[in-house]
Amino acid sequence: MITLKIKYNTEEDSWNLIREYQRQYTICYKVIYKLLKQGLSKKEIKQKLSSYNNIDLILNNSWFMNCLFYDVKCVLDEDNVCFNKGLILKRVKQLISKEEFKQKKLFKLCSNGEKDKKCNRFFRFEKLNTLIFKPNKKTIIKLNLQSIGKNRVKILNKLLKAQEINNELPITYKLDNNYVYLSFDEKYLKEETYQVKLNRIFAIDLNPNYIGYSIIDWKNTEELDYRLIDSGVLTLKSLNDIFFSMKNKGIASADERKLYLTNKRKFEIYEVSKYLINLAKHYKCEVFAMEDLSMKSSNKERGKKFNSLCNNLWCRDRLVNNIQKR
Repeated sequence: MITLKIKYNTEEDSWNLIREYQRQYTICYKVIYKLLKQGLSKKEIKQKLSSYNNIDLILNNSWFMNCLFYDVKCVLDEDNVCFNKGLILKRVKQLISKEEFKQKKLFKLCSNGEKDKKCNRFFRFEKLNTLIFKPNKKTIIKLNLQSIGKNRVKILNKLLKAQEINNELPITYKLDNNYVYLSFDEKYLKEETYQVKLNRIFAIDLNPNYIGYSIIDWKNTEELDYRLIDSGVLTLKSLNDIFFSMKNKGIASADERKLYLTNKRKFEIYEVSKYLINLAKHYKCEVFAMEDLSMKSSNKERGKKFNSLCNNLWCRDRLVNNIQKR
């Protein structure tokens, strides 16, 4: 499942209407959750809600009500659910204003995707950077999408095409006062199957300073007969050397230079992961192989610098997890 979070602009009246929808949606969500916990049926809950004032936008909208019951049932079995707990703590500590608290505590409007319903009942693309939110026949709100990067433009183009040609792509939309969220199964956007070359292996070898890789075609595994296709080494040593040059100079861990170095290392790890996966795809490798290591912080008995490299600077789990994700 992929979720895109995109900022949008709209007219002031539309913003106010969306906020009112959110207010009513939030009230209904909390009431439904409470009454479902008590064991009431869907019909009984709707009768209870009919006695509430100022929730007609949601109560009289059958699809919003269906989405509400579905979403609430997804969290019903969880214990100790506390809505907006983090937000309440921020307000108690006066980290946010009263107005910010009022706005942020509102739940996102949700319209679940369906097959054969033009992707979604309430939302549709008018063009690449414009979404139409139509919760009823008389209400049409234009959402002008902002700051869409190149990668997202490619995805949105595919979604737009899927909406126009193939109504089997269900897209779930969520909407708050600043962002629209699009969730869909990426399998619907796959255009071709990844073709592999049999017995082609992409293998990597990891240590704190270097990441080595090799691409090999195995001809006969029993006789260790193989052909080397490509190999190389990527290095993070320069970043580690800068870190050690700051040692014993009274530079705090919260210092901007150390924070920059930490963030830079994380960024480079993700770039390495992306590079390795793209290389494996380019060569159409059948297998991506990594060492199955389980390492814990310990004294390696090879000096403080080596311990620091292995225990503190080696982002092995971050790299492995990102490779698995890709």
